[in-house]
Amino acid sequence: MLKGLFHLNVFFFIYRAPVNGGEREPIIRHDSLGLEGIAIDWVGRKLYWLDRHAKHLDVAELDGTNRKTLQSGIADPRAIAVHPGAGYLYFTSWHLQVDFNILH
Repeated sequence: MLKGLFHLNVFFFIYRAPVNGGEREPIIRHDSLGLEGIAIDWVGRKLYWLDRHAKHLDVAELDGTNRKTLQSGIADPRAIAVHPGAGYLYFTSWHLQVDFNILH
């Protein structure tokens, strides 16, 4: 079971906070001003996010460890969703026209 609510600010951090209140804790420190989307794979226990300025799709464990870039060079990434049962990760690129992408 996931313990907490994950959220991001568009500047530097992805946080985890207790659902019933309490202090939030930073899970990911990100050196970019373009955090855009966040998705949680509750089966694989992974956290995915998009960086609009660096043009990256990144992943880490739910505690922020084992961070890596899955894909780079994404033109204007914006939204992300995960379907853990099917093993798919969906994200959009809003460069000139909206483009839907799937990673399997």
